[in-house]
Amino acid sequence: AQLANEVEAAEGEAERFRGEQGLLDIDGLTLMETQISSAAADLAQARAVLAEREAVLTSLGEAATGEGGLDAVAQSPTLAALREDESLLTQEVARLAERYGPDYPERRRAEVALDDLRASLDREARRSERLARLARDDAAARVRALEARVGALRGELAETRRVQVRLRELEREAAAASGVYEAFLARAAEIAAADELQSPDASVISPATIPRARSAPSTAVALVLGASAAFAMGGAAVTLREATASGVPSARALSHLTGLPCIAVFPRGAGKLRPSQRDVRIKARERAAVALLVAAEDGLADRQDGTMILAIVEDAPRAADALAGAARARGYACVVVVPSAEGTAEEGRGDERPHLLVPVANRTRGSFRRQLDDLRDCFDLVVIATPPSLAVRATLAAQLTYLAASARRGQARLIRDLATTLGGAGVVLGGCVLTEAPLRRGDAR
Repeated sequence: AQLANEVEAAEGEAERFRGEQGLLDIDGLTLMETQISSAAADLAQARAVLAEREAVLTSLGEAATGEGGLDAVAQSPTLAALREDESLLTQEVARLAERYGPDYPERRRAEVALDDLRASLDREARRSERLARLARDDAAARVRALEARVGALRGELAETRRVQVRLRELEREAAAASGVYEAFLARAAEIAAADELQSPDASVISPATIPRARSAPSTAVALVLGASAAFAMGGAAVTLREATASGVPSARALSHLTGLPCIAVFPRGAGKLRPSQRDVRIKARERAAVALLVAAEDGLADRQDGTMILAIVEDAPRAADALAGAARARGYACVVVVPSAEGTAEEGRGDERPHLLVPVANRTRGSFRRQLDDLRDCFDLVVIATPPSLAVRATLAAQLTYLAASARRGQARLIRDLATTLGGAGVVLGGCVLTEAPLRRGDAR
């Protein structure tokens, strides 16, 4: 009760002091600050009105002396009408002066009327100037009064701010007393709650039963989960192996992959081998080239003309060069054509034999077929060694096409998709060829 009385007394003292000093808040501002803001806004408006009326008075003075003052004339309808009449009458007097002498009656009447009009214009200008001066003086008096009021309010604001220091001190004392009282009430509530918690929070309903066997882990569930995980990991491993396979391991795997018979197997290069091993690989390569040439002759046995046009799809023209070498050894006039994406036909040199670079895509449609037709008259065998990127365009011009896959670098999925694409495009596929294959023991013998 004593703490509550102290809080009530402190808050009452702060509110009493606020009311005595007039420190009332309106939207977060004291009454004095609100009055100063309103008086400052009125002073700014009064100064704008004074400036406007001084400008009107200056314009009227210029209009009275004939130095300008068009703005004042525009603001006074009477002055504007008199100015317009003066202009018309001045033109009429000038017109009569050109035609008649100074004593002509009509000219005299016009001049008298012009003098009367100018006198009326002068009287109206002086009257308007008097009214404008009175309005200017009234606006100046209002500005002086508002300036005096703003100055007085600012003096009172300084005194009010000094009083606010004492008010904030009283408010802090009231807040401190309120905090002590609230802490006392919270602690009293905690003590009352602790007194009430005398009974235990839990009780035994029934004793626990001792298990006769273990409930987990279950052997059957563990076996099922292990088998499922093994199947999932095996499937993921197979899928990953197919996706990342870097080559085709054997001729049987290549045939199974493409659905085409494997005609020949070319061994790897014989660059850094002993002479005996190098001779074995060279002979194995020659036998593979002869087997490929014989298969091509059998596949084109019913051709109408005497020129064979074969296409071998491979990254580098290794099988094509070997086939051309075997054909030349058997007396064929042979050339290896390498399609290019752009440019003009030119000669390029491969590993052993010169190649003829022929553009597939050219501005002139059908240029690749026309150049092949030109080669028919000069050669018995034309071998097109095309990369996979130009395979569809180049192989359509061939009579028979073979797919070459590397045992070390060929992508299995790429080769399978290429066989499907060429078959769908209507290309005649004669089989497939495996290159860069490891040397077998039978070949060494």
